[in-house]
Amino acid sequence: YPRIAKMRGWQGEIILNLKIDGQGNLIKSTIKEKSGFKVLDNEGINMVKRASPFPKPPKELESKIFNVTVPISFKLK
Repeated sequence: YPRIAKMRGWQGEIILNLKIDGQGNLIKSTIKEKSGFKVLDNEGINMVKRASPFPKPPKELESKIFNVTVPISFKLK
């Protein structure tokens, strides 16, 4: 959780579109819906980059490039 967002009590959800190759590598990530806070949006993009490469998809998709939509929620407890 970004420190500044935590200190200020910022929460939100970002929805990302990910383009992934057949080996699980992230090709591109774009924001479909913003959280309302640039710092949370940037953290969402960075989280996905750090998580790449993803597990290999099923054999049928090894030669494909595909898109995945991912919601990321930032909530303080």
